[in-house]
Amino acid sequence: MIWKREGQQQMSDVKVIAGPEELERENGSVKQFRTVGIVLIAVFFSALVKDGLAEDFHPTIGFVMDDPARKYHLLFQFGMEVFDDGKLLDERHVWNLICDYPSWAGKKETSCSLEIGKFLKLNNGSIVTVDKYNTADNMKVKMADWEGGKLDLTFMWPADKSTTEVSILMSHDKKNIYLKSFRAVNVGKSLGSDKLTVTEYKIPDHTYVIDYPIAIWGLKPTEPSR
Repeated sequence: MIWKREGQQQMSDVKVIAGPEELERENGSVKQFRTVGIVLIAVFFSALVKDGLAEDFHPTIGFVMDDPARKYHLLFQFGMEVFDDGKLLDERHVWNLICDYPSWAGKKETSCSLEIGKFLKLNNGSIVTVDKYNTADNMKVKMADWEGGKLDLTFMWPADKSTTEVSILMSHDKKNIYLKSFRAVNVGKSLGSDKLTVTEYKIPDHTYVIDYPIAIWGLKPTEPSR
C-alpha cells in the first residue's frame, strides 16, 4: 500500500506474527479451546478526519493501467473498527477489496471481490472467521464511476442476512488511485432481539497491534504449566 503525502510516498503492508504461549483452561469455559497461541495482527490504515481524509494524506488504493482502454485496478486493504449505535465493540476486521474495470471477463463493467477477516477476543481464546463476497455471487456494484471517483457496493452478511452499504470516494492521476473517503453501514437486528442496530465499519485513525489468543486443538487437554 502506498501513502501519498505532500508528494512523498512510503510503503507499508500487513504482517501476521505468531508465537506459542500456554494458557490455563477453566472447566466449562470455551470447551473447544485446547492449546493456545498468540497472533499479533498489524493493521495499516489512513489518517481519517471525520468522513474524509486529511488534505495532505491520501493512501494509494489502486492503479490506472497504461492501456488505451484506461483500465482501473483497485486494491483496498484496511483494518476496521466495528461500532454498534456509536459504541466501539471488541471485534476487529481486516477488509481486502479488489475491483477491476473492465471486468475480469473483459466486459465493460466493474467486477469486485471482498474478503473480510473477523477477529473477536474471548476469555480463553478468540473466534476468527473469514467471509468472502464477489460480484458474480453475493455482492452488487450499485455505482462505479471511475472517472468521477465514486464506487458504491452492497453485500449481505451470511449470519443475519442484513445488508451492508459501502461507499468509497476516490481521486486519481495517470498512474494511481487515491482514497478520499470511506463509509460502510449496516442496519440489522441485534442477536436475540428485534431491536434494529446501526453498525458502522471505520478505518481507525492510527495503526495499532492487538493480541488474539488462538486455540490449536489437540488430542489431550492443555498441559499444566511447568
